[in-house]
Amino acid sequence: MLAHDHSLFPLDTEDWRKLDESDHMDKAWDRAKRTLDWSNPEMLTMEKRIRDVVVEKLNDRFRSFRAMVKKVIYTPFIGMEERLHCGDDRVHPDQWRKLVNHWDEDPAKKRSATNKKNRKNLKMSHTTGTTTFAQIRHEYVEKHGVQPDQVTFFVMTHTRGKGDNKQPVDEASREMMLEFEKREAEVRERGEDVNIEVRNQIFAAVMGPEKRNAVRGYGIGVHWKDVPNIITERKGISREVQQLREAYEEQRQAAVEAQQKMERIMEEANEKADRLKCQQQESIKKLREEQAENLSLMKLQMAEQLKSMLATVGISVDVNAMASAQFTSMTQQQCGSSQAQTTTQGYEARLGMQGATNDPQSDATHDATDCHSANSG
Repeated sequence: MLAHDHSLFPLDTEDWRKLDESDHMDKAWDRAKRTLDWSNPEMLTMEKRIRDVVVEKLNDRFRSFRAMVKKVIYTPFIGMEERLHCGDDRVHPDQWRKLVNHWDEDPAKKRSATNKKNRKNLKMSHTTGTTTFAQIRHEYVEKHGVQPDQVTFFVMTHTRGKGDNKQPVDEASREMMLEFEKREAEVRERGEDVNIEVRNQIFAAVMGPEKRNAVRGYGIGVHWKDVPNIITERKGISREVQQLREAYEEQRQAAVEAQQKMERIMEEANEKADRLKCQQQESIKKLREEQAENLSLMKLQMAEQLKSMLATVGISVDVNAMASAQFTSMTQQQCGSSQAQTTTQGYEARLGMQGATNDPQSDATHDATDCHSANSG
């Protein structure tokens, strides 16, 4: 059983609230959570409530287990060496020795004596055995379609027998049931209806109001807000104010969780925006590099084309030098192309004349003159 795991719930723990506030309870809840069926969406909305009930159940099982080992192993051997040796594999030896030392102290002995006296003063016993109150209530709802009122449930759990032969389990229970019947008869004599709310009022008048945010007959984990029409006692504060405070706390917690969720979303969005910005900058850088490379290639191709055009007229040029020149606009490029075309035409005309004279010296003179004319133009 989870409550008997000494690694989660050390048996020498004096105050359960210390365990409830530690990470031990988170680990225990994780283990218990894995045993539940969460396929129903409604279960997810009740997770906090379910955890609270599980924690209270663990507290009850932990206290019961410690009381059992004390009764069986410690109490019969008070003042004897045997009490120092537990012998139960579920109990850690170091925790047991600390627990024995605690029980041997006078304050613990006094508290134990008080609790024992209070248990003896209990006058009524229920007859449910190992069947839980929650299970009995569930079976009643399955059969009748409504929750039993507190008087009805008291009778169900404090009588023995079957059918009409049911009898109260003890004299104290008999007296309570007779008082219930008497007060209900008085209500009917006044001509008033006896409904669930009235029967719960009768129960509170006879047994006293509900205390400590617990509801008798509903078992562990059920609180005032879970059961309508019950009569409660609250020192210094009304039940309505307490409910408002609880509702406010739930809303506050929900707001905190929503704020935390929004902060996580904003943080993720900012991280995504930063990543996109870096990617965009990288893309722009890459595009610029590609454009520069394409421009360089285009200049080289233009130089090659010009070289080919000039080669047809017998002019040799340095292509690398031409490719490194900066073309600042398409207009300049067009002007350069027109100049090259004019020069080519001049050379072609002169070549025709040279072909007629066939004078090498004259060819050289004309070439120099044409180059000078082209550069001047």
